[in-house]
Amino acid sequence: MPPQVETVARLTDYTSINIRILYIISFISLSLHVCTWSVFYPKILAPDRTILREGEHPPSAPLPDSTYKYTHSGRESERQRRAVKSGSVEFIHPKLKEEIENDPGDPNNPWVWLTSFSRIPVEAIQEFCASTKEYCPPGKSGPQGTPGLPGLKGAKGETGRGGPAGLKGSRGHTGSLGPVGPRGPKGFAGRNGKQGLDGLDGLPGEPGLDGVPGRNGMDGIPGIDGVPGTPGMAGVPGTNGKDGWKGDQGPRGPMGLVGERGLPGPRGRAGDHGKPGRPGIPGICAWKVAGSCDEVEHLLIPPSISNSAEGTGRPVIVKEKETLKLTCAVAGDPKPVVSWSRSDNLTIIDGQTLRLSNTIGGVLNITHINRQHMGVYTCEANNGVPPVARQQFIVHVYFSPTVIVQEQVVGGWAMERVNLECMVEAWPESVNYWEKDGKLIQVGKKYSITQSKGRLPYQFSSTLSLTLSEREDEGTYYCVSKNEMGITRGNIQLYKRDPNRPPPPKSTGKLEFEYFGDRAPELLGFQDICPKSEPCPDCAQMGPLRCEGSARIFGVGISAFDPSLPGITNRTEDCTLETIGKPVFKKYTPDQHGAWMMDPVPRYPEDYYKIWTVSGGESTEERSWVREYLDEERYRAEISSRNHSLRYPFKGTSNVVYNGSFFYYNEEKEAIVKLDLATHQERCLPIPRGKQKGLNIPNLMCDQVRRPSGPDFLTRLYPEMGGQVYVDLAVDENGLWAIMAMKENNNTLVLKISAWNMELTWAWNITLNHNLVADMFIVCGVLYGLDRTDARDTKIRLALDLYTHQMLEIELPFTNPFRHTTMLGYNPRKDRRDRSHRPGGFLYTWDGGNQLTYPIKYHDIGYTEPPPPTTEPSDTQAYTVKVQNELRNRNG
Repeated sequence: MPPQVETVARLTDYTSINIRILYIISFISLSLHVCTWSVFYPKILAPDRTILREGEHPPSAPLPDSTYKYTHSGRESERQRRAVKSGSVEFIHPKLKEEIENDPGDPNNPWVWLTSFSRIPVEAIQEFCASTKEYCPPGKSGPQGTPGLPGLKGAKGETGRGGPAGLKGSRGHTGSLGPVGPRGPKGFAGRNGKQGLDGLDGLPGEPGLDGVPGRNGMDGIPGIDGVPGTPGMAGVPGTNGKDGWKGDQGPRGPMGLVGERGLPGPRGRAGDHGKPGRPGIPGICAWKVAGSCDEVEHLLIPPSISNSAEGTGRPVIVKEKETLKLTCAVAGDPKPVVSWSRSDNLTIIDGQTLRLSNTIGGVLNITHINRQHMGVYTCEANNGVPPVARQQFIVHVYFSPTVIVQEQVVGGWAMERVNLECMVEAWPESVNYWEKDGKLIQVGKKYSITQSKGRLPYQFSSTLSLTLSEREDEGTYYCVSKNEMGITRGNIQLYKRDPNRPPPPKSTGKLEFEYFGDRAPELLGFQDICPKSEPCPDCAQMGPLRCEGSARIFGVGISAFDPSLPGITNRTEDCTLETIGKPVFKKYTPDQHGAWMMDPVPRYPEDYYKIWTVSGGESTEERSWVREYLDEERYRAEISSRNHSLRYPFKGTSNVVYNGSFFYYNEEKEAIVKLDLATHQERCLPIPRGKQKGLNIPNLMCDQVRRPSGPDFLTRLYPEMGGQVYVDLAVDENGLWAIMAMKENNNTLVLKISAWNMELTWAWNITLNHNLVADMFIVCGVLYGLDRTDARDTKIRLALDLYTHQMLEIELPFTNPFRHTTMLGYNPRKDRRDRSHRPGGFLYTWDGGNQLTYPIKYHDIGYTEPPPPTTEPSDTQAYTVKVQNELRNRNG
C-alpha cells in the first residue's frame, strides 16, 4: 500500500467523530483508484506538474513539454473543471503540493486539506454536515448576547367597556336585642298547610353488576411541539458495578469462640419402652404387739402406686379450658392415705380465691384448666409402713402466645437509646422476634434484642434497644411471638419528643397493661361451677333492675312531670346508634375535669370551626370564664381569641354551646342560664319543682329569678365521675335538652327547652335510678346511658325513646382509653361536604385531660314503628303524647 494511505490510516485514530467519517469517505475514494495508480504509477512520477483528480485517467503516451506548462489560461480552465466537480476529493503529488498551495483557488469555495496530500472543497463538507447533523450530538451553547434596546412606547389604547356590577356586600352585624313587646291579640286560625316533604331516603340497594366495557375513544390531535428546554443539570453518578465472580475458597480459619446457645429444637419422638427390671426384695414383715417376729399375727404391706414406674418424666399435655383428672391408684395394708401437692413450691389452685398447700383424695380434678395450673403435681401414699410411695405428674398446658405490653406509646429524645419491652406468655416455648413495616429486625449496630425467662416456665420477656436518630426510626414496632398453637403480634408506637411541647401526663401509679392475643381463661372451682342458690327476692319491692348480661333495665316507668306544659313537636330526625368508632385524639390538657364544646348550629359561618372550653376548678374565679378559640389549630397551641366573663358562675362541666349562645347551670339561682356570646345578654329558666301553669315565662331576665326556699330539689349526677354535675345539658337534632336527678326519689328528670326563647316545652319523669348509669346523652330524641366511665372497655346498654316511651334493645361497645371520662356529649353537626339528608354527628369526651371524638354510624328506625301500648294512668302513671297520634295519622 502507498505511504500516503498509511499516513491517512494513522491520523484517523486521533481525530474527532466528524473527521473520522470524512476519512472513511476518503479511504473509499482512494480504494477506487488503486488499480489506476498501479497502471500509471511510473508515468505519474515523470512529470513535475501533474495533478491527479478523482475520476481522471493519465494519458496513454508521453505528451510534449508544452503540455505540462502551467500557464494562466491553464489555471483558468482548471478552476472551471474544479467548479464542475466541486464535490470531488483531490489527491496531490508530493512534488506538486508546494505549487498547489500557492494557488488561491475559488474564494467562494476554498479548499480544505484533509491530509498532507488530499483536499476537498468547503461546499462538499458543508453538504455532508448538513446531511448528518441529525445524527450528531448538539454542541455547547454559546454565550448569551447583549440585550437589545427597549422599544418605543406604544400609543394609548381606547377606553374599554364598563365591567359588570360587583358582588353584593356581606351582611352587617346583628343589632342588639330590643325590649320584649306587648303580647298581641290571638290570630285567626291558619289555613291547612301544604303537603309535606318526601320521606327520608331508603337504604342503598346492593351494587349492580359491572357493565360492558365501552369502545376505545378516538385518538386525540397531536400536540404542538414544546419550547426546547434548557440544558439539564449534571447527571447522577451511576450505580456500583456488579460483584465479581466468587473467588476460590480460602484456607480454613482458626476455630472461633463458643457462641450462645440456640433455641431449643422440636420435641423428639418417644423412644421404645425399656426392658422390665428385676423384682426387688419384698419389704414384708410380720409384727406382734410386743414387736417380735417369732409369730406372725398380721401382715403389714407398705403403700404402692399402680403404674408409678411407667410414664415418669413424660408430661401430661392438655389445652386451656379443658378438664384434667389425675388419678393415683394405691394399694397397701393398712389402706394408704393419698395426698396431693405441687413440687415447684406453688400451691394448688381451686377457683379464683382458694389456694391449697395439699389436698386429700385419690383423684385430683382440675376443671377449666388454666396456664397457672401448669407444673409438677406429686401424689403421695402413706399408711405408716415405710417407705412412702410417690408419683409425679408433669402437667403442660398448651396455649397460643399472649403478648403483654406495659407502655404501648414510647417517646424519646433525638439520639437517645430507647428500650421497647414486651412480656410473652406461651407454651410450648415460643420463638420471639421484632418486626417493623413488615420486615424482620436483625441484630446489629443499630438494634439489639435481649431475651430472658420469667418466674414461671411459660413466661418470657423480649427487649428491643435502638437509638432514635432518624425519621425512619419512628413508627410502629411489633413484638411477635410464635409457637405451634398460633402467632400473636403486639404493637408499640415509638415517637420523637418535641422539646417545645410539654411532656405527656405522668402515670397514675397503677400497673396498666395492654394484652394481645388470648388471655388466660377465668379460674373456676367447685363453688363456681355449682354455686349456692339464693332465695328469690320479693318482686313487688324491686325497683329498676338490670340483670347481669342483659341489655334491658326492667321496671322503668315514664310519665309526664307536668301535663300543663305546651308539649313537644315532631322530631327532626328519627334514628338510633348502630356503631361507635374508635376514639380520635385532639388535645391533652392537665385539667382532669374540664370541658370543650363546638356549636352544632353556628349563627355565623366563621363560628363553624370555633371551640369553647371551661375549667373544671372549684373556685368561683375558675367557674366564671369561657375561653374561645378560632379553630382547632389555635386550640392546640393554647391561643385564645376571646375570653367571656360570666356574671353568674357555672356549676359542673356538662355545658353546651348552641346557636351562638352558651348554656349552663347556675347553683345560686337553681336555673339554666343562656349567655349570648355576641351581646353577652343573659336569660334564665328556673328548674321546675312542680306544675308550671302560669310560671313558665319565656325570656325571663336573670335578675328576676330567685332560688326557691326549702330543701334541695336536685342531687349530684354521675358520682362515679367525681365532678360537680347537677344538670347535664345536651343537644341533638331536635334542639336543647337538660338531664338531672331528683333528690327525693333519685328519679331522672329530662327537660325539653326552646333555645330561642328559653321556654320549657315538656318534661319527663323517668323512674330510673341515675346511679345505675355512669353518664347519659341524647341522640335523635333517644336517651342513652353508659355503664362505666372508669373502665377501659364498657358498653352502652340503655336506650329509651322519649317520643314513643319504648325501651330499645341495644348493646354497643364503648372505650374509655384513659379510664377517667368526666364529660360525654353528642354534637349533631354534619360535615359540610355531606350533601345527603341522613343524620350526621359525633360523640366527644374529656377523658383524663384528653379531648377525644368518636365517629358514629346511625340506623334509621323510621316512622312505621308500632305505637306504645296504651295503659291507664292509675296503673303505671304513664302517658302518650298527642303529637304521636298526629304523626301516625300523617304516615297512615
